[in-house]
Amino acid sequence: TQLSTGCSVDAQTGCDRTRNEICTLINKKPTCHCPNGGFDRHPLTHVCGGDLCNPELPTSCPHPELCQRTPFGNHRCACPASYAREMHSGICISSSLSHLSSNKQHLPSNLTSSTTFSPSLNVKTCPPGMALNPRSGNCGPPGSCDPLRKSEDECDIRKREHCLLHTSGQFHTCQCLPGEKRHPATEICLRNECLNKRDNDCDPAAKCIDTDESYLCVCPLGYLDQSPDPVNKPGRLCVGEVNECALGQTHTRCSPDALCVDTAEGYICRCKPGFVDLSPNARHESGIVCRKLVDECSREELNTCHPDAFCVDTHDSYKCICKAGFSDLDEFRNPGRQCVKVQESNSKCQEGRNDCDKNARCIYDASTDKYECVCPPNFRDKSVDLVNAPGRVCIPFIPECDNPALNDCDLPDHAICTDTDEGYTCRCRQGFLDISPNVTHKPGRLCKQLENECVKGTHDCAKEGGICQDTP
Repeated sequence: TQLSTGCSVDAQTGCDRTRNEICTLINKKPTCHCPNGGFDRHPLTHVCGGDLCNPELPTSCPHPELCQRTPFGNHRCACPASYAREMHSGICISSSLSHLSSNKQHLPSNLTSSTTFSPSLNVKTCPPGMALNPRSGNCGPPGSCDPLRKSEDECDIRKREHCLLHTSGQFHTCQCLPGEKRHPATEICLRNECLNKRDNDCDPAAKCIDTDESYLCVCPLGYLDQSPDPVNKPGRLCVGEVNECALGQTHTRCSPDALCVDTAEGYICRCKPGFVDLSPNARHESGIVCRKLVDECSREELNTCHPDAFCVDTHDSYKCICKAGFSDLDEFRNPGRQCVKVQESNSKCQEGRNDCDKNARCIYDASTDKYECVCPPNFRDKSVDLVNAPGRVCIPFIPECDNPALNDCDLPDHAICTDTDEGYTCRCRQGFLDISPNVTHKPGRLCKQLENECVKGTHDCAKEGGICQDTP
């Protein structure tokens, strides 16, 4: 469509960009003209092309127009190939309308009317209250269609419409199939696959959640998702959880002196307080063999320590350490069993001549006539002056993490317990969220397993047309 002259083809100036005009040579003269590609001038807005549109949203243009990029980088609705913009209404109609005289719309007698043809495109102008079908060229109620023609020729296939009988029973219109609903933004007909079990492959026990594009399957509480592809297609195989611990001791491998703890994947065994875990593979299969804790140091007949050695009770046994002033003749192979008194009349390591802790080892240096106190292995040095006067206060090291009765960390498969000089620390394992009441000062006491709500479908993002992104 030619408008004016005097524009610059090279600089593309002199034309009204708001009307999507470009400068081109027509008969060797620079002229403002509508660009090719279906951007015919609209008779009502005088713009080259239709309304502005969103290329990511196919239904942002009226049927049958397409969202095309303009020479200036924006997008406008344009007539597709073999269509042209009608000079009176501005709608895109088929360029071939040879069937108008023979193919007439099947309408009731009260809706038919005379037809006026436009001489420019040889198309008809519909009377008030009627609309022109851009593909068939027939007049009828707005949105009407001809059921004798293919639905894809009459209705907008981008919106998945079908030519169906109107509720009045007098004519046909482009509608969604029964059971479908239109998306509020795109107007696309959406099918609810969850209404009919034949339309989805969710497990019978799973919950079907309808989405705009498809559907989600979610295994309910009390069921484990054993689907072959639980990330992309969850809820296809839901297996009911079994509480092995509630079935009785015969259904578990736990020791009679162990507690059975039910988990999502099965169960674990934990030796009861006052028992030590001596299972062959305690790290992966705990609570299979539990032995009652015994303080071997409480009675002489329960240990083999030398009379001049200290007996130190441990979690699963005991240790012997020769007293200060005694030498261990078998310190590396069998410590604390052969203790011999050191004969040094002037040694400050003799009993009563030093301030070492009774459990500490006294080391005398004859060259300086000084001594040093050293807390033995498995003892913590709690001396006031650890730099200048160590070994004055030696406290037995008790591994609280080895005995569940001595620590308050969450279950071993939920949290990690670490012994420290001051006691122990707890921290939740990877994949668990710390929800301890006092997470700042006492973490790892209560750990909750993280769930990917996006995979399980336990979210309502789809209701608002959003995308679910999992967070901690």
